[in-house]
Amino acid sequence: MAFPFVQQREVYDRRILDLAPSGKSEVVTADQERLEVDSFARWRIVNPLRFYQAVRTEARARDRLTSLLEASLRRVLGSAQSSDIISGRRSALMNSIRSEMNREASALGIQVVDVKIRAADLPPANQERVFERMRSERQQAAASVRAGGDRQAQEIRGGADRERAKIIADSYNQDPDFAAFYRSMQAYEKALPAGTTIVTTPDSDFFRYFKSRRGGNGE
Repeated sequence: MAFPFVQQREVYDRRILDLAPSGKSEVVTADQERLEVDSFARWRIVNPLRFYQAVRTEARARDRLTSLLEASLRRVLGSAQSSDIISGRRSALMNSIRSEMNREASALGIQVVDVKIRAADLPPANQERVFERMRSERQQAAASVRAGGDRQAQEIRGGADRERAKIIADSYNQDPDFAAFYRSMQAYEKALPAGTTIVTTPDSDFFRYFKSRRGGNGE
């Protein structure tokens, strides 16, 4: 059937299309570092009528999307730390960029399906300074973890020492004679070198504890 009022037909590709800007974008991060970002996006037409009314051709759509990608990169990455962009939470940042683009792309009848950051590089003059700062931050974090472990170990040792002292004190209170004997043995151990021969008489204080244990009173 012919429709005389239809003078022209537009056919649009509904497949997912690539958007690859020709150059890198320069971004200033939240910590005031300049990064050269290489990115691309994937998009598709989801509303042909709106697309026709807004941009009409794929070429014009690519121009608009390139501008949107550039602006979204600057907004999202401009609020992030350079370390997150270079080696950290890049996936979350890419999702935020895609969401930013879609807020405006929907008015064009377009859905941005994916955004990828292929590379985010420091200008050569800044690389060593930034990497040195990142190393320093990691070293500080590692030192903090080690310090926490040392404190915990000291607390455990202190608790064990207190428990040991309590057990010994309880034992001394229950058996004062043994406590006196044990202290004398410790004194001998500290005062005399290893292998020293002691000559003593049977009625010396050294044997008093043994006599009392056999039932005698040491006299």
